[in-house]
Amino acid sequence: MTDSQAAVLGCIVWSPNDAIPGVKLLKNVTSHRKQFIDDALETQKNAPESRVLLFVHGCCTPHDAAMEKAAQATLWYRCPVIMYDWDSPMWNYSNIWSAADYHRNEDHCAAAEKRFVELVNELEGKLDVTKIGALAHSMGNRLLDAYIVQRHAKNSKDPIHHPQLMLLEFANADLSTIRASGNLPFYTESAVKCRIYVDNEDPALEASRKIHSGNRVGAPHAQLDLLTSKEILAPDVIDHVSISGKTHDLPFWLCSDLSNFGGCELTI
Repeated sequence: MTDSQAAVLGCIVWSPNDAIPGVKLLKNVTSHRKQFIDDALETQKNAPESRVLLFVHGCCTPHDAAMEKAAQATLWYRCPVIMYDWDSPMWNYSNIWSAADYHRNEDHCAAAEKRFVELVNELEGKLDVTKIGALAHSMGNRLLDAYIVQRHAKNSKDPIHHPQLMLLEFANADLSTIRASGNLPFYTESAVKCRIYVDNEDPALEASRKIHSGNRVGAPHAQLDLLTSKEILAPDVIDHVSISGKTHDLPFWLCSDLSNFGGCELTI
């Protein structure tokens, strides 16, 4: 993987003229960074109300599966989705949880952090930031967190040139609760609306909690108060366990309905 390719990138483009709203899929394409930026700019220009959603997938989600999730996001949010694929490896053994495979995913995610931040910085320089929302799932929230932290550092020096994103959504986040609690002010200053989706019965995050010996943002348990501080402008925290059940799936329908990002209403 070369730096000029900026990891494996996929772009899903929504057109209201498609027979099936939401689905024009560019699949298995590794774009050079400049071409990808140009495609993203053209996508936003042609989008309804110029709104686009940046999507970062989670753990154990190889390219084809990541593209499928991005396609789901396109349909639910009713807007174009720009998806960043951080080259997540699949389990070696189907349906068998493996700590070794989990750590391989962590290594890949950590290795993608610098490339992701650089890419989104380039997107910010070309696109209308005030029309961008960002949604991350599971381990992908670590990349979103890293981007927001460096964005805060830049914003502190030059706030005029760093307007707020429309939306930030952290879903089933496999991210340290302690780390996130320290970054909450950065989250809320970076977006008009910020939401964290939690599920204390999420089995994948329970496994992660045991590995890291600490609660995760998506399943904070007794540390929930760290995410809802009254001393700062805290994000909205949405507990979806009673709705979703014991699952690590991304609650697209709930996220998209609460955001009303594409002007859609809840459909069941």
